[in-house]
Amino acid sequence: MDPVLLQPGQHLVFIGDSITDCGRRDDPEGLGQGYVRKIAASLGSGFRVTNRGISGDRVRDLEARWTADVLDLQPDVLTLFVGINDVWRVFDSGAAFDLDSVTEGYRRLVESVSCPVVLIEPFVLPVPPDRLIWRPVLDPLIAFVRGFESSCRVVRLDALMNGAAGDAPALLAHDGVHPTDAGHELIKDAWLGLVQP
Repeated sequence: MDPVLLQPGQHLVFIGDSITDCGRRDDPEGLGQGYVRKIAASLGSGFRVTNRGISGDRVRDLEARWTADVLDLQPDVLTLFVGINDVWRVFDSGAAFDLDSVTEGYRRLVESVSCPVVLIEPFVLPVPPDRLIWRPVLDPLIAFVRGFESSCRVVRLDALMNGAAGDAPALLAHDGVHPTDAGHELIKDAWLGLVQP
C-alpha cells in the first residue's frame, strides 16, 4: 500500500502496551520516552499526538478501554501495537492462549475505526535464548497481523528486529521484548516509512 499522507493539524493516536506507554504517565507531555516521542519529534509541532499505551495490556484490555481511548478521540490516523503480553502470560503465569479469541478481539479493534490504521506486529528476540520457546505461540499471531496488509499499513517489526539484531539482540531489546533506545529508533524509522507528512 502507499504510505499514509498526513495533513497538518491531524490527530495521531497510538495505543498498545508498555512498549507504547514507555513512561507516558510520568511525562508532562504524555508521550513517554519511546517510539511515540521519537515520531512526534520527527513530525514537528504541526500534528497532535496522543499516547494511550498502558503497560501490561493485552488485546482484551484494549477492547475494554477502546471507546474512551480511541473512538472518543476521533483519530485521523491510529497506530495499534499489541499482542506480546497475550503471549508472555502463557510463559510467566501459565495463562491460556486462545488464538481465535485473541485474533477476533484484534479484528474487532481494527474494524471499529474508519481512519487509516498502522499495525505494528509483536516481536520477540532471543534474549535470553529461551525466548525462542515463545515462537510457536507468537508466530501465528504475527501471521494474523500481516493478513491485514491489504487494508492497513503493517510494520513487520519481528522481521525488522530479528534482522537487525545480528549477534547482539540485547542492543535492541534488553529482555527480548522491551526495546532499547536503538530499538525504539528502529520502530520510529519503520513507522515513518509508512506514514509521511
